[in-house]
Amino acid sequence: METVPSPAATPPALERVLPYIISGTSAAISAVSAISHFTGFLISKATSSFLAFSPLPIIFYFLAPAFVFFEIATDVFLRFPYQVALYLLDAFYPIYVFCGVACITGALVGVTGRLVAGLLVDLSQGAYWMTPTPAPAPATPVAPVAVKKEKRVRRRRIRH
Repeated sequence: METVPSPAATPPALERVLPYIISGTSAAISAVSAISHFTGFLISKATSSFLAFSPLPIIFYFLAPAFVFFEIATDVFLRFPYQVALYLLDAFYPIYVFCGVACITGALVGVTGRLVAGLLVDLSQGAYWMTPTPAPAPATPVAPVAVKKEKRVRRRRIRH
């Protein structure tokens, strides 16, 4: 008697390919990392001689007071008011939420009260919506009336 291997004994295709996928991904990541480091090294070597003879440090040295002034100005006119506004908005947020909920609740209670009061008034006066309303009477044409405009007499002043 010969034994036949069962189909469940062979591992799935994903299990066989998974180690290759993991090692390939790892190799690709390390290659990209090495290339980026080498490119950074080349760029730093190429620009180091340029920066050694560059006039930028001298220009930055002379413009340092302007940089400090603009930094202080942005602190005073932009960053500080922004931080104050954030603090105040954060501090008043509970009051804002409370007033918003109070207004919405007040509107709902008011509308509900108005509807209930109108319904009670209608019920106390009888169910008038059950009776048919009479048709409006036809309008009779009215002839326009001519109005005579009176002339006003101006009084003259007498000069003495």
